[in-house]
Amino acid sequence: MSYTQLTEHDRITIWSLKREGKSQAEIARRLGCHRSTISRELKRNHTQSGYDAHTAHQLAEERRRHHKSAVTPDPGNLLGILNTLGWSKEKQKAFILRHHPELRQAVEQMPGC
Repeated sequence: MSYTQLTEHDRITIWSLKREGKSQAEIARRLGCHRSTISRELKRNHTQSGYDAHTAHQLAEERRRHHKSAVTPDPGNLLGILNTLGWSKEKQKAFILRHHPELRQAVEQMPGC
């Protein structure tokens, strides 16, 4: 099984099968994912009123937006950290381009890189 994020349709399927009394393993088989994916989904997105597919999808989207902003570093700050390690400008640039390709344009515009 390859990694894919659950869609809103998947979450509706989870909700429906859960209401029918299906086990997490059965739901996973039907969706073609690992049973731990279903377990995590139900734990993460369970509210006081239970599991709701629409609410679950909104919560997941919010976590995704927050995570994306949390993991994209400030290029200047990242260069400063790498500089304190004594790395050459070439090594810093190679590291950033390999691990943070989304910063390519910012790094190429910085002086000395």
